[in-house]
Amino acid sequence: MGALGLMAGGIAHDFNNILTPITMHTEMALREVEPESPLHGSLTQVKKAAERAAALVRQILDYSRQGKHEPMLVKLSMIVKEAVKFLQSATPANIKLNYEINTDRDNIAADPTQLLQVIMNLSLNAIHAMGDQEGLLLISLDETEESPTTANRGYLVPLPDDHPQPRQQEAPQDTRWLKITVRDNGCGITADDLPRLFDPFFTTKQKGEGTGMGLPVVHGIVSRHGGRIRISSEPGKGSSFEIYLPALNGEQEDSQPPETQPLPQGQNEHILLVDDEEAVLEAAASGLSKLNYRVSVCQDPIEALELLRAQQATDFDLLITDYSMPRLKGTELAAAAKVIRAELPIMLCTGYASKIDESAAMAMGISALLMKPLGQENLATEIRRVLDQKTLHLGNGIAKKL
Repeated sequence: MGALGLMAGGIAHDFNNILTPITMHTEMALREVEPESPLHGSLTQVKKAAERAAALVRQILDYSRQGKHEPMLVKLSMIVKEAVKFLQSATPANIKLNYEINTDRDNIAADPTQLLQVIMNLSLNAIHAMGDQEGLLLISLDETEESPTTANRGYLVPLPDDHPQPRQQEAPQDTRWLKITVRDNGCGITADDLPRLFDPFFTTKQKGEGTGMGLPVVHGIVSRHGGRIRISSEPGKGSSFEIYLPALNGEQEDSQPPETQPLPQGQNEHILLVDDEEAVLEAAASGLSKLNYRVSVCQDPIEALELLRAQQATDFDLLITDYSMPRLKGTELAAAAKVIRAELPIMLCTGYASKIDESAAMAMGISALLMKPLGQENLATEIRRVLDQKTLHLGNGIAKKL
């Protein structure tokens, strides 16, 4: 698992560096195209695809560590529909994919990326179980007042051993549940295998076809959301996985996309931008130049430090540096820059998890931590906040643990 975590961190770092210029150039182009233009619609789809890719990177990290649970108010039907979009390209021609949304009262406090992963994992397992035969994959969403602990069908998966909730605790009588069902007509599961399905590295697939990690990840995510899992299966007749999640009361208004607001502009401030990825530098420099900032770029942190020393840093109003770079880490560059000019504001960017946290960053005098992939909007907003306040604290909603 340690090796897997190291690999996942490297993948996240490299992939987020690829996504940053895609996201930033797309956002810049969107602001120069009329909303009614067909090109605007195409660019919007590119941006959405980049956002999905960033979500997939977070899913990769969830395989190697307990991903941070970040619930928000969402409609579960939107997550189901998003999963179906992904699955349409992964479902072979011999399998028919259907989905049903049988409720419009589907508000839930959830991490949408993690629940998307749950549906994807269960669905891909179902596709594998049907193999080359003519099959049907059905994904449905229903609401029910039936408690998962009292239903008299199938196998109720126990809560994890380290789960804080008592195993036999009953939900309140007035609890309303949202139930996602993933059903197939594949090979099915034997009664002996059901209790072992969610054990790490257990798999019924042939060697080389599965790792046995998909269902344990599903189990952990559902449990963290206060949910339960029931399985009904019979060898040769298929399987049905029911995911129970506690619903929220009240209706959620359909969200309308916010109108594009003007980005905060620079006042001819001079920014030193340091990143070992040329594409990231080009995208960020182009975006900031359009916002009336003067930008100097360096791919080598040692050269950036020499530039600061040569000019005594007086010509720069802000230093923005990547965290992971050859020869000198971003934190090391920040510490050296503070020796040269203590009051210089510094922003640190990263594409994956590391050992530094918000407290350590503040102690070093770092003004803000930004997670890649960077977008023009969040970068411009955070730069303006740091330059206007010129105090060493983290931005609300922007700062992330490295």
